[in-house]
Amino acid sequence: MSRIWLPGGAGGTDLDVITAGAGDVLSGKVIVDKEGEPLTGTLTLTGTAADSHVLSGQTYYNTDAKTKRTGGMANRGAVSQALNAGGSYTIPAGYHNGAGKVTANSLASQTSADAAAGHILSGKTAWVNGSKVTGSMANRGAVSQALNAGGSYTIPAGYHSGAGKVTANSLASQTSANAAAGHILSGKTAWVNGAKVTGNIASLAAQTVAPGASAKTVSCSGKYMTGNVTVSAVSNLTAANIKKGVTVGGVVGTYEGYASSPLYLFRNGTWSNLQTTGMTKTIGYDNVKVADGVLHIYTDIRGAVGMARLNQTFNLTNYKYVKAKIKAGGGAVGQIGIGTTAGITALASLTKYSEGIASGVAILDISSASGNYYIYLTARYTSPSGNTAVLGASVQYEELFLTNA
Repeated sequence: MSRIWLPGGAGGTDLDVITAGAGDVLSGKVIVDKEGEPLTGTLTLTGTAADSHVLSGQTYYNTDAKTKRTGGMANRGAVSQALNAGGSYTIPAGYHNGAGKVTANSLASQTSADAAAGHILSGKTAWVNGSKVTGSMANRGAVSQALNAGGSYTIPAGYHSGAGKVTANSLASQTSANAAAGHILSGKTAWVNGAKVTGNIASLAAQTVAPGASAKTVSCSGKYMTGNVTVSAVSNLTAANIKKGVTVGGVVGTYEGYASSPLYLFRNGTWSNLQTTGMTKTIGYDNVKVADGVLHIYTDIRGAVGMARLNQTFNLTNYKYVKAKIKAGGGAVGQIGIGTTAGITALASLTKYSEGIASGVAILDISSASGNYYIYLTARYTSPSGNTAVLGASVQYEELFLTNA
């Protein structure tokens, strides 16, 4: 073991305890090594830290081993911060212990709203309470509508661009018409092609006109009738009061003048006062014959009664009786009847008929009859033996006439 002498001291120093090497000794400084030889240090402090790099309150050496420095770095500990979307947090300079945390707030907390899909334009999206909502509101754009007076237009739900317009049609387009003042009652108004027109048609009240022999004119042309024009009735204007065949006021006359009484239709072989003379058989053995100044009506072999009627109807209104003068003989009886049809073949089908007589004047009361009727004459034969018909039997009529007595 070597020893180094140290002047001024007593005894020597054990160099074996030296452990420092050149790298442990500051550069430029000299010590002795274990061998007692000089050893120049090579240790150089090369720190680059500044006070701001060292935690506040902590000390350190930088490049000067003789100068002790104190750190100035702020001790931030555990910093916490909450951020909204789009926000930022500047982490402050200093030391952070790793327990700090920057937290983004929930999207629901940042998108608090109450819109639903129907409140958002169709095809557009939005966030509501943390959820993405796709809109369903109809996009109406620029809606246009034209209205007539009294009409209405329901604006459809949805978004309108503000360029739409509801326009009232012109009054002229809604009052298309062709009336003029002369077509409208005086004092009344109307709208025609957008203009208000006051009418000038005069009014005419109800009135009664008495008929006369000449035409009468009610001046109503161009006027508004407020009542009826009444033409008074002509009293006693009936067919019976007008000469037959003459028309008065639409009534055809039937009056044939004074009713001649008696009025002979057949007398002693001659027809008179008839438009169509003669008689036609409706039932009987033979046709009606006029011979020896009398009218022959024949019985019917099948049913005893023969019948014939005048060839025209006759107006019985003005007469009370039909009478027929029957010549005696042969046992056959005759009767007078009236009917409204031309082909009657049985007494029961006549409107009425007289009693049968063998000779004398047969009388039929026609006072209840009015109007036109066919006059019938009959022939009926009953033999004493009980037979009801005799071939060729007839009733001979000398006269047929109308009378009021």
